[in-house]
Amino acid sequence: MHIEADKTIQSQATEVDSSDNNDKMTEIYTQIMLSERSLNSLLWELHANNLTVLEYDMSSTLMKTFFPNFEEVFGHHDNLGVQLQSMSAPTVSIRDSLAIVKTDGKLRFLNPYDEDFDCLTIDVDLEIAIKMELLQGFTLSGSVVNLTMDVTGLKTYFKSKVRVPDLVTKVSALNQHLIEAINT
Repeated sequence: MHIEADKTIQSQATEVDSSDNNDKMTEIYTQIMLSERSLNSLLWELHANNLTVLEYDMSSTLMKTFFPNFEEVFGHHDNLGVQLQSMSAPTVSIRDSLAIVKTDGKLRFLNPYDEDFDCLTIDVDLEIAIKMELLQGFTLSGSVVNLTMDVTGLKTYFKSKVRVPDLVTKVSALNQHLIEAINT
């Protein structure tokens, strides 16, 4: 996969047939080009239909890294529900063979006793680097290779001394968990 000067992702799938009889090799090339504009239109539609939400579970023990009294308030839970959702339509730019997606998002940590309610939310600016590839059967796939989050806001629904400056450096601990959740 490589990036053309007109900022288009271009992929090639090649099939090579050869036999033991010194026959000529046959190559079949297929190109699929995706522009930034078409990817941005796709992301806009996904956001408009509320399809830019990632749901995953994490242990409340990890939450203690950020909120030391979390388990005192909610107890220990192995499967604490977390949702990462875009708050505005994501935008994509193509750089160095990667699709860079940017959006403002919200990390919602669901109340373990009633998941219709949040126990806290963290507002973030997200930047996600995605390596795109064309798979057999002309399936376009992508995997996240990097994710960064900058904390911009915090709302807790329990008594906590934690403030936004306390989370700025700690939230990077969630990046690998999010990458794994997105790539599965």
